[in-house]
Amino acid sequence: MKFWFYKREDIYRLPPVTQEEIENAEKTLKCTLPNTYKELIKVQNGGRIRFNAFIREGMNEAIEFTYLLGIGKNYGILDSAELIKEWRMPKKLVIINQGDGHEMIALDYRKKLMTHLLFIFKMKLVK
Repeated sequence: MKFWFYKREDIYRLPPVTQEEIENAEKTLKCTLPNTYKELIKVQNGGRIRFNAFIREGMNEAIEFTYLLGIGKNYGILDSAELIKEWRMPKKLVIINQGDGHEMIALDYRKKLMTHLLFIFKMKLVK
């Protein structure tokens, strides 16, 4: 089964990543990224994906998930700290999909026993 959706122009597809760059990203983010994520990123460093949504357990709601952020800045997971600060979110998250600004998908590293938990934020703008 193919994971990546190849599109000639894809702002989320970053230059290929090396094992050294993956290790440096983990040091910068102070976490160990899931092996599945690392394997996907070695094939293609971020970009559009074939499956565009998943259903939240216990709810009749689909969460849009059209791309996976790769390792790097400018549409990569190394932008996480800036986004966390800008949106006043909890620290120790690695954003893997920025959504539309109201929903983001992140790896949650706040609890040591539950690393790699997928965490979904529902953002609401306050006027």
